[in-house]
Amino acid sequence: MNYIQQAYKGKREFWMFLLTSAVVAGIFVLNFIVYLFSSPEDMDAAYELMKSIPPNLSLIINLLPFAVLLGLLFLLVKFVHQRSILSLTTARSKVDFKRIWFSFG
Repeated sequence: MNYIQQAYKGKREFWMFLLTSAVVAGIFVLNFIVYLFSSPEDMDAAYELMKSIPPNLSLIINLLPFAVLLGLLFLLVKFVHQRSILSLTTARSKVDFKRIWFSFG
């Protein structure tokens, strides 16, 4: 079975795709709505707070929501769509770490 054919595995009803998209994208939309309704003074205070945090910690704080969303996406794929996480990345029965090391080497 090749990678494209794996899209037909598991449950794949339309409402499941809508639910997964709405949950993951909804968090971004909610964040944008909060940004739109915040006052300029609050935004300036938030910028000043971020300037006072060390750069590495600031990077972690900014990337943490994406890591949480990736975990949420994995949970939705596993439990709603009833597919393995491995099926999202490869058509093989296990991860080929030699290819991963080759890509970074």
